[in-house]
Amino acid sequence: MSTDLLSILYELTLFVLLCLLLYHLAGRFVMPLLWQAIQDEKKHEHEIEQETELMLDTRKRLAKETLKQEKKLEALEEKIRIWHGARLKKVQSKEEENRRISTEMLAKKEHQREYVHAQLLRMEVVPEALIEAHGALAGILAGDRGVKLLSDLIDDIKRRSVTKG
Repeated sequence: MSTDLLSILYELTLFVLLCLLLYHLAGRFVMPLLWQAIQDEKKHEHEIEQETELMLDTRKRLAKETLKQEKKLEALEEKIRIWHGARLKKVQSKEEENRRISTEMLAKKEHQREYVHAQLLRMEVVPEALIEAHGALAGILAGDRGVKLLSDLIDDIKRRSVTKG
């Protein structure tokens, strides 16, 4: 029995030594590798956190920039609306002025047409009226009665010239 016990003890000692050797080898080679893997994983997580923060900061900055651009766009659209309104008023004013000038020109043209028509009528009527007046005066001023009227007319002209002078 003693050989069995010694054999068990020997095997147990070998087993413990093997375990110590494995523990020592694990502590010397495996643990640094695991520790390095853990450190690499932590470093990777830290880098991901930094990239996430950078991305969030970038997103915030882009949101602010987008908001600024939208405000600028709204201001520009408002300026365009104001300019368009002013331009429309100017065009309407110009059209109204053109209509007024056109109306005045038509009225002036009509007035000139009437004036020319009246002048043409005078040119036709006056010579005929003079001929008729000459004939009527010749009839009135014929004989003694005409001499008397002519004498009265001359006296009236002299009287008027004396009172004015």
